[in-house]
Amino acid sequence: MRRTFQCAALWILGATLGVYATGAISGGHLNPAVSFSFALVRPGDFSFALLLPYIAAQVLGGIIAGCLNYAIYASAIENYEAGLGDTFIRGSAESIQSAAAFGDFYSLSPNVSGWGHAFFIEAFGTAFLTFCIFAVTNPKNNVPSGAIAPIVGIAIGSMIVMLGNLTGSGINPARDFGPRIALTFFGWGTAAFTNAFVYIAAPMVGGPIGAFIADNVLFA
Repeated sequence: MRRTFQCAALWILGATLGVYATGAISGGHLNPAVSFSFALVRPGDFSFALLLPYIAAQVLGGIIAGCLNYAIYASAIENYEAGLGDTFIRGSAESIQSAAAFGDFYSLSPNVSGWGHAFFIEAFGTAFLTFCIFAVTNPKNNVPSGAIAPIVGIAIGSMIVMLGNLTGSGINPARDFGPRIALTFFGWGTAAFTNAFVYIAAPMVGGPIGAFIADNVLFA
């Protein structure tokens, strides 16, 4: 639990800094599910024509982050793999144990019953995130612009504390898929894409739901 709170604290700080740094330029989406939700629920604020460029940039950022993660922690990852035994082979099905340093694998959690359970968790977590984003950015709410970034960070941190021990609380397809692509450069091969469907599809389903509830129910 202590490690979960440490991760949550780092994500709160990271997300807050990311939104502050890019908010005035691009809106600080940082997440394909958020961009997709804006395109669906607020097409007047965000055009579908921008969706693919935004997603491409977000995934590229995830790839770069995955490469940096490996550059920094390669030795630590190799030492961890050495401790798994002589039969451990990077790229095998069991190598997701070390690939988890880059992304989320619900199959490693004994508390997730299957892909349907994981899909619901990730969709719910993303819906909560977009609900918070759309609630605080709704013109009727009058939230000061300077308060938006930390609120988004807190929403992400809350989901990590609540769901992190289950699915890892990915709630961002680019944050998950980008590093998986990076893993293929470093020997994990197709094993890197284990469980990937849930972490891509579920946020894209849950995101618009949370955004719709915020704009059309809470602030109808």
